[in-house]
Amino acid sequence: MLAGLLWLSIHASSQAHMMPAQRATINLLGNGAFMVLSLPVTALGGVDDNQDGGLDQRELNAHKDAIEALIQRGLALSDDGGQRPLQILRLSLEPPDDDVKRPSPQLLMLGRFALAESQSALHFRIGLFGTGAEEGQFTLTLTRGSESQQITLTRSQPDAALFPTGWRKWISALQQRIVALPIGVDILFLCVLGLLITRRYLVHLISKRTHLGLCVVMAAAGGLWIALPLFSSQG
Repeated sequence: MLAGLLWLSIHASSQAHMMPAQRATINLLGNGAFMVLSLPVTALGGVDDNQDGGLDQRELNAHKDAIEALIQRGLALSDDGGQRPLQILRLSLEPPDDDVKRPSPQLLMLGRFALAESQSALHFRIGLFGTGAEEGQFTLTLTRGSESQQITLTRSQPDAALFPTGWRKWISALQQRIVALPIGVDILFLCVLGLLITRRYLVHLISKRTHLGLCVVMAAAGGLWIALPLFSSQG
């Protein structure tokens, strides 16, 4: 843990004034996952007292407990045993152009997730998306020894597997390719892919007059019923 805290201190000091908005780093080291996260203030409801779109030091001090509670609910690192506990080590402001007199639109969080001794597959989820047009996604850079991984999380795809293996690695790569598509096209891609697969098996099943043909049609309709609201919500 001492090595992790040393990494976090050095990393935070070097990036405190250069961490881009909606970016994060997570370093898996021993029994801890050490995180540096820049998150939008607009994701934290009820803490911007003067409604200027940012936080000043007075507001941060006054709402520190509420902010920590919101972050605890908005971040989740889980393994096969469930959600891992998060310890928030520090919160600091990132004022624009290093002007400490101006409210900060971004908040820097330093934290540590406690990992189990026998580690299993890890899954990360974030729900701290802001209201601004550019605040709908996060880019995470992960490191584990010599390994590294970069993932993008959005409102429509807010979670991902960390360092997946086997079939999970293929699924994760597909998810990231879909996330990289323009807004709306990702859902459309899934719909078209589902319809192509359905058409292939539908012809076969109906030609044999099996009841499975009806099941496939119902499954396709259900998939569209789920996907269309997601498509409209991204507009």
